[in-house]
Amino acid sequence: MKPEARWIVPLQILVGACFGAIGGGISYLILDAIWRHVPRSFINGGLIYSLLICISFLLCSAAAFVATGEGVRLIGKLKGKTYSRKQLYRGAFLGTSAAVALFSLVNVNWDDIVMRFAPPFSWIVRLVELVCLIISLPFRMLLWMKVPPVLIFALAAPIGALVVEKFNSIRPIDGKGEGSRR
Repeated sequence: MKPEARWIVPLQILVGACFGAIGGGISYLILDAIWRHVPRSFINGGLIYSLLICISFLLCSAAAFVATGEGVRLIGKLKGKTYSRKQLYRGAFLGTSAAVALFSLVNVNWDDIVMRFAPPFSWIVRLVELVCLIISLPFRMLLWMKVPPVLIFALAAPIGALVVEKFNSIRPIDGKGEGSRR
């Protein structure tokens, strides 16, 4: 591997995270400015207010995913690699979804869950607890070091985008499941 080639992936992650944070932030500011001009009596709680919040969340998330994918794609294009936009956007979504799932394992109250089961099933729950503890250990360490969760989410999107793109570049040969690179 060339010395300059080994910096392309960390650079893609960094630029993708910055683009995603900027894209999500700009879309939030635009939507906030739009919703400030909607009459308060129109959105004073209820179903319409909930729908507007949902639409805002989806638009901000979509803007962040697209900006992340474009940041990763830009750095790849500068180095002569081409990436599928669809796969990058899908990976950015899956990366942040995986981060949310792993964060949800951090604050599980296992003692309450174990109390609800009899001994044979409680042993299985303890085994699941151990597996979840091992899986969420990197996130526990990052939170213990006081790394902001927003930073972890910003980094999870480009990492997910690159992982999905890498997995989709492997194609089976002769239907035997063996992979080869394009």
